[in-house]
Amino acid sequence: MFTTLASIPLVLWAIVAVLSAGGAAADVEGAAVGAGLEYVTVGAGDSLWEIAVALDSSADPRVVIDEIVRLNGLDDVVIEPGQRLAVPNAG
Repeated sequence: MFTTLASIPLVLWAIVAVLSAGGAAADVEGAAVGAGLEYVTVGAGDSLWEIAVALDSSADPRVVIDEIVRLNGLDDVVIEPGQRLAVPNAG
């Protein structure tokens, strides 16, 4: 009985870890098959807008930013220097 009770937190942690990581992992895998991915490292003062324009100056930066957010499972558009981001391959 004690062993069963002691294992409950471990099982719950495993379920939460799988469910919370599944979306971003699935997006990266799906995108890697179709469009290909590149990776960029965020520099001091960089913004997602600047990164999006640098990737594809002819595309709407808002669309590219949405894709970067989705690929990396970001909660918002705040990025930190040194952060490594998966980005769509512009071509």
